[in-house]
Amino acid sequence: FVQKKTPQVLDYEKHSIEITGFRLEIFKFRKWLNSKRGRPYKSVAGGMSDDGLYTVSPMLRELMPRGLHRIIVTSKGGGKGGGGGGGTKRITRIFKGIPKFSGLVASDEDEESNASAAIFFYDGKTINDAGGFYTTAKSNGENAKLGCLVADEIPYLVAGSKNTCMVWPAEQPVEKYVPADNPSVPAQFICLLYSNWFLG
Repeated sequence: FVQKKTPQVLDYEKHSIEITGFRLEIFKFRKWLNSKRGRPYKSVAGGMSDDGLYTVSPMLRELMPRGLHRIIVTSKGGGKGGGGGGGTKRITRIFKGIPKFSGLVASDEDEESNASAAIFFYDGKTINDAGGFYTTAKSNGENAKLGCLVADEIPYLVAGSKNTCMVWPAEQPVEKYVPADNPSVPAQFICLLYSNWFLG
């Protein structure tokens, strides 16, 4: 029930970056739930949706978080600075969001679990340490993913919303590489906030 999306290849000065996303195939899940083999799970699933699929599959809850992407960075010219002599040839990183909202276990982010209390702040931080907050129309917020990777001493910012993954040179404004002019699009807004914060 997992589909590999068509890879996206980004061509930067020193590196080629391939981003491959993975998503649930809800149409196949719906067909399976209506089959002889899947029908016994229909009432457990509670519906033919991603929530239903995560409910019947502990393995997917563990291995397929929302927004799962594989990032492969390949150096141009064989290493640091693109001129050979070692350094990164090829690195692979996984970029993912939080587990699917379900409340099935305490580590899930849900009103019925303790996840918000347990992981909302890190390293002893409190609400007083926050620099600001953004509100969303959705009661459970947006799934904002932020990361950073370094290849051949060149930092790249990695960001996205639930099903997106953007990668760009950290020391450049995101708008130079990724559309970021529509704040009503969660992925664009997330990337713009992250880039502006990083560049200070």
